[in-house]
Order: sequence, then C-alpha cells, then structure tokens
Amino acid sequence: MIQIQTAQSLPIKFKLGATLLDDPAPHESLAKKQELLAQQFPQLRFTHIYESDAVIESGTKVYPILVPPPKVNG
Repeated sequence: MIQIQTAQSLPIKFKLGATLLDDPAPHESLAKKQELLAQQFPQLRFTHIYESDAVIESGTKVYPILVPPPKVNG
C-alpha cells in the first residue's frame, strides 16, 4: 500500500546557514517553534519564519531562516 503524505503531515526541519535543525515541538504552531529555537539560538529572536517560505526537500518540509546581519559601530 502506498502512503501519500500531504505537505501538512511532512516532518519539519529548519535550515540555519548550512545547519539543519530538528523540529523542537512537532505539534505546536510555527511561532511557538521559533520561540523554542530562539532559546538555543538568540539571533532568531530578530527574524521571522513564514509558512510560505517552506520548501520540500527529500520528503521533509524545510524552513530557511534568514538571520539579520550583525551591526558594528564604526
């Protein structure tokens, strides 16, 4: 029997640079997932993750995370 997965039921990962991060809370909202990831990666507090940015890679829904560039004085 062939099992068909919808985009809603795919496993989720987050891509920060070249690093793939596992979904910290599979049954929570995207905002809650970002909040949990920000506890380990403080730079994520200043970015937004949008549902529409997700791409499907190898049967996994991957959300790219774009971090704002660091600010320097001088």
